[in-house]
Amino acid sequence: MTAMREQTTNPRPAIEPDGPPEAAQLQARHFARVADSYVQARRGSPANRQFWDYWTQHMFALIPLAAGRSTFLDPMCGSGEILEEAVKRFDRVIGADISPHMLAWVPEAVRRGSLLAVSDVCRLPLASKSVDVAMIRGGLHHVYARCEEGVREIHRVLRPGGFCVFAEPTDDNPLIRGARRIMYKFCGDFGPGEIPFRAGHLKAVLERAGLQVLDVRRFGYLGYALIGNTDILPILRRLRWQGIIDGLIRLDERSPSVPVWRTFNFVAIIVARRRS
Repeated sequence: MTAMREQTTNPRPAIEPDGPPEAAQLQARHFARVADSYVQARRGSPANRQFWDYWTQHMFALIPLAAGRSTFLDPMCGSGEILEEAVKRFDRVIGADISPHMLAWVPEAVRRGSLLAVSDVCRLPLASKSVDVAMIRGGLHHVYARCEEGVREIHRVLRPGGFCVFAEPTDDNPLIRGARRIMYKFCGDFGPGEIPFRAGHLKAVLERAGLQVLDVRRFGYLGYALIGNTDILPILRRLRWQGIIDGLIRLDERSPSVPVWRTFNFVAIIVARRRS
């Protein structure tokens, strides 16, 4: 099945800041090159779509009940998968991304219910203390060298008491680290400066920005590797056997509670809040 690109009569984003710094321009040029193949590989795979839906629900379930429901921000929203869920839950939804090519893939229904911006995560065109919840999935490792600046910017736009949820690739386990090195060496779709985190390092970055870390969770195991990254590992891109898809997702759900095996996670999810 081939993913069809969303059509829009107005692909121009709603907000455009001044030109981004050189590092952000390199990132934008990278996604101009890979955006179409990246999104088609993920949306064209039934297994990948189901895994990412599971991942999205998992992240939203971690938002504390005390969080406000007025304004939601995904400052590295890509093609808008997180926004698709956010527009069902929040009064005002904002999505930003450095790549207009990725934003062009945001579904029309999401466009109608959100405000989109071409923006560097380190220079968000938003007022301070204006966001209730911010969420990033797999974005900060693209700006690894500038991640502290990006997190400080998220801290700036969060309201006091506001929450944020980050999901980023990690390589704490030596075997996972080795697997990533092989992927980075042989796959040309990885961007300039794209580096996975150590979970402790990411936690420290959030704390130095003034955020209070509430929870750190392991995520992403065999299911993540096989059906959650079909742009990189196309082996199961056409998988449609629901029993296998469900089994891989259940395996990932249970893996964080299995001794030893729990350390073989590809992703860390961190929940934090801006102190009141």
